[in-house]
Amino acid sequence: MSLNQFEISKIIHELKKIIIPSKIEKIIETSPLTYLFKLFKNESYHLLVSLNTKEMRIHLCQDSHKNKEHPHHFLEYLKKYVQNGKLEDIQTLNSDRLVEMKIMSHGKIIYLVFEMIPRVDNIIILDEQRKITYNLKPLRVPLCINEEYSVPEKKEYISKLNIIEQDNELYNQTVEKYYNKIIQDNQYHENHFRILSSLNKDLKKTQKLLMNLENQYNECNLWEDWQRKGELLKANYHLLKKGLELIKVQNYFDSNLDEINIPLDPQKDPSENINHFFTKSKKLKSGISHIEGKYTTTKEKYTQLKQMTDELQSIPDQRILDEFTRKYKLDSRISHEKKNNSPAKKESKALGYHIFMSSKGVPIYVGKKNTDNDRLTFSIAKGNDMWLHVRDYPGSHVVVPLNKTQVINQETLYEAGQLALNYSKAKSHQQGEVMYTYKKFLSKAKGSPPGQVQVSQFKTMFIKLDSECLRDIKERSQ
Repeated sequence: MSLNQFEISKIIHELKKIIIPSKIEKIIETSPLTYLFKLFKNESYHLLVSLNTKEMRIHLCQDSHKNKEHPHHFLEYLKKYVQNGKLEDIQTLNSDRLVEMKIMSHGKIIYLVFEMIPRVDNIIILDEQRKITYNLKPLRVPLCINEEYSVPEKKEYISKLNIIEQDNELYNQTVEKYYNKIIQDNQYHENHFRILSSLNKDLKKTQKLLMNLENQYNECNLWEDWQRKGELLKANYHLLKKGLELIKVQNYFDSNLDEINIPLDPQKDPSENINHFFTKSKKLKSGISHIEGKYTTTKEKYTQLKQMTDELQSIPDQRILDEFTRKYKLDSRISHEKKNNSPAKKESKALGYHIFMSSKGVPIYVGKKNTDNDRLTFSIAKGNDMWLHVRDYPGSHVVVPLNKTQVINQETLYEAGQLALNYSKAKSHQQGEVMYTYKKFLSKAKGSPPGQVQVSQFKTMFIKLDSECLRDIKERSQ
């Protein structure tokens, strides 16, 4: 749950008293869209700002947090122009979920605006004249650089404090505890689901194996029937001849001496048919002990998995879940399963295109060769899918699959543009114009070479190659 305007206003009111003025000693990115400002005013403070859709928030926190391994390139801009500056003021704009920091940096005033509104979230940097100089999501306001920042129109809300104040503690502390609890609960549910899914998968496989073993065991127990039929054929050898498909003989193993039909292989002679029954009988008989041993082992495994699954169902929190995974040594086994599966690389090799994942969890397909580009665009992509290609340069076709009513988010579009540039001849220039359109606006001229398309309408965006963004995409997609 994201903070509403009343909660943000209450937090900012406290922050004014606690951290204004203060020095911004360090800025780190702890996770995607989450930044931590290390401040100093008589003592150190940590201010966390998150634009994560599920938990958009701002508050002081006790934990210093760790830096993300490969932070977004926006962090470098913050470090260059904001880090080591003086935080002179912090306030909300329009009594809305808009937080503005006033910072003195390198002898100039900089404004840092956090638009903490779902679906239009952004971080915007303004100069002294309140003109936009940079923003976290450039595609959100593609034509506003060097233009004066316009505060979004004020909206009237009917809401209240969802995070209730607690006695004897700052509201910032209450909010931090609230979100820490949410994060812990989410982590617990994710881990619980992941482990339970893995156990259920093993349980089904083991159950299926048990059924197969039972069927094999029942078949092996027919060894005596095969032997008796072999004896009956041997006793009636004089009646056998090659080409027979069936023979009816008296069953002297039956108390009533009824006749029995025995199927034969017409391609085999009498001796071969008789040997077939005795060989089959011997094989089935010898298999009984092997299957019994395997069945016992599999039954024990099934019982343990069932016990683990039942035990897991009653685990209430992460602490006991950790004890459970240590007890059964599950973490290494589950991670090993994930490593062995790695379907993306196998699938991309077979299909002729790379499969990447955007920061918003949307797949992005990038063709490999010209023939692969044709297949991706005209056989795999659907009408509403987004299609990208670097303008005026040879390169891969890039496709972002979308549902009929789905609109591509700006982060995914930007990342798909980065991939289009990276997998094109324009890569050597480190920048280029990327055209994007829906697949329904593409056509193929008769007799045109592989990879060549006709585009009836499109838009373009100018992309500079972002090595850190590409590295994030590739690591996320492994």
